[in-house]
Amino acid sequence: MLTNEEATIVLTKMSEFDHIFEIVSATWGEPFLHENYIYYFDGFTAYIPRPLGEEDLTILDYVVRRHNPQRIIITSGKEPPDLPGYEREVWPIEGYRDELRILRPQPSKKMKKALNHIEREGIEVIVRSDGYYAADTLKLLVQTHEEFAISWRNTIWYALYPKIERIRLVELRKDGEIIGVQIVYDNRPRYVCFAEMGYRKDVKRASDMVYAAAFSLFGDVEILSLGGSRTPSIFSYKLEFFKDPALYCCQDYYWTKYTRKGLEDVKPWYVMMHEQREG
Repeated sequence: MLTNEEATIVLTKMSEFDHIFEIVSATWGEPFLHENYIYYFDGFTAYIPRPLGEEDLTILDYVVRRHNPQRIIITSGKEPPDLPGYEREVWPIEGYRDELRILRPQPSKKMKKALNHIEREGIEVIVRSDGYYAADTLKLLVQTHEEFAISWRNTIWYALYPKIERIRLVELRKDGEIIGVQIVYDNRPRYVCFAEMGYRKDVKRASDMVYAAAFSLFGDVEILSLGGSRTPSIFSYKLEFFKDPALYCCQDYYWTKYTRKGLEDVKPWYVMMHEQREG
């Protein structure tokens, strides 16, 4: 586990979702800090996200010496080398589909129009940190995402979000009825993540208003994450909310898996548990 001093270092340098150890460790294992890297180990797989600072792929040798993992997954800006004793699989990934990050965001005319619409319609903006979901809020989140394949990992994250100290739920309500919700990981001034959104699809400009309301409350930040973009059109839609948006570390990258030679690719316990329940 991270010491208090190590946690402070991570929070100070945090620049992407995979550095949010309170959430990511639930599915990737115990968090550790080594120089520029926070990484996770569950007893079988070591997961090494992109670094907090300058990239140094000797992290692979360090993790092997310390933990002797059966599998390693690393995301990196350059292709990682072969690793003795491991089979290597490399996939190039489009960076904006992983996590879109805006540097020192400024609101666009579109965002300002959405804020004016909130005021004209008499919509109430509520910030919650209750440790649980209101029933209608959770229902709206599920309905919004039911058209997508929600993975077991997302399911665990959904359950965890309200319990994390830095999580805020920004709700939009009219006459008490839920219109939209944005889950926000608040780690200002360095990093804020708009983790998940839910919105009424039958309400005009509902998603615009959710983005605008959350930004009006949590936009004073160095790096704002808008989460993944499944398509180029979603990516473009998100960019429209910002004036002259500057992207932060959104270049393409490599997702590389190392598996011990001669070893069956045994799945971690939480994956097997999920598959058993689904079966």
